[in-house]
Amino acid sequence: MYRILFILIFLMIFPWHQSGAQVADGQRHCMTPEMSERLEERGMFPHFTTPSFKTEDKNQMVLVPVVFHVIHEDGQENLHDSLLQNQIEVLNEDYGRYGGGANDDPAGADARIRFCLASIDPNGNPSNGVVRVKSPLTDLLTEEEMLTKDLSRWPVERYLNIWIVRSIDGNSRTQGYSYYASQAANQPFDGVVMVYRFVGRNTPHSPIYRLGHTMSHEVGHYFNLPHPWGSDQSGEGGCDDDDGIDDTPLCSGQFFASPPLCPEPEQCGFVRQTANFMDYSTDDCMNVFTAGQKKAMRDAIFTYRPELTTFTNLVESGCQEDFIDYSEVTEDELDIYYRQDDQSLILNALFDDRESVTVMVYNVQGKLLGERTFPEILIAQQKISLGTLSSGLYVVKALYGGIAKTVKIVVY
Repeated sequence: MYRILFILIFLMIFPWHQSGAQVADGQRHCMTPEMSERLEERGMFPHFTTPSFKTEDKNQMVLVPVVFHVIHEDGQENLHDSLLQNQIEVLNEDYGRYGGGANDDPAGADARIRFCLASIDPNGNPSNGVVRVKSPLTDLLTEEEMLTKDLSRWPVERYLNIWIVRSIDGNSRTQGYSYYASQAANQPFDGVVMVYRFVGRNTPHSPIYRLGHTMSHEVGHYFNLPHPWGSDQSGEGGCDDDDGIDDTPLCSGQFFASPPLCPEPEQCGFVRQTANFMDYSTDDCMNVFTAGQKKAMRDAIFTYRPELTTFTNLVESGCQEDFIDYSEVTEDELDIYYRQDDQSLILNALFDDRESVTVMVYNVQGKLLGERTFPEILIAQQKISLGTLSSGLYVVKALYGGIAKTVKIVVY
């Protein structure tokens, strides 16, 4: 008994190497580096390199159609639609830097990437963006992953395919994996694989990875982001390795930060950014994509996935109602988009100080159709009913804080 007690005390005093704290659901394990290495070993796919693209980017909103393929055997892995829907909400909050997890970290950036659950399938039929397939292949083996992925897949150049499975290689720690865009864009295996326990906000299936940020991490890989400790496949990156992004601090190897302190140790002469979505912190500690990561992700989209976010694809996937086409780009303080189902304008405002916003709607001939002022918006979503508008192009102008913002909307 005394020996057991000694061991317990020893473990409490000397936690695992580079761990912020022990976690009840195990430490994160993302298989993206291993899967990337396997592609290289096949000799058919390019070696992953850290982002160094230079593309023209007008900072327009980028919208990504998503489909979930739930592979199940009528168990808990057959997730309810509500968890999948709120996972989309979490992705939008994390990539938009708003919602309950956002903070005032000056390194944080709105990536201006949003996600839409597709409402039209590849054949033009209505869909809720969720496909369910009953199969024992829900226990996915990575060496035979195509057996699972071939059960259900939509065109990878037009949709972000996300496969939900019961397990990956039987490893209880493995949460998911993706493929880097620079290696696998538009290949049949392209997309994200997630273990069901780590999907959705307030999931009952995981005590600490319960906020949906694991999906944001894996989708970051899909957009070509490496882990912050570097691109080496072993996960042992030291101070001489890097992720190739200037504003993510140099750090050394894996680190598992967890509440209540969410520690940020000094490594390689820098304070480690354990709040970064691409690190291995628990969900409660994650809340940041940096401006450099924003650029890398957007460059990867424009370089490797050009069809994914085109207006034509948004229409064909049923995501056009969330489409925002900025003809004049200002600061990311006000998003305006048209919602087709109830013919209304939605204003998402995030101001440092209270602002009065005046919204005017014009037809393409320049005739003013309506005007409305909202006094002292701070953080809010405002809805403006437009009534019945005929199909066509309209121009919305918003005035706030000395800024004039013009947005085009398309009505169908």
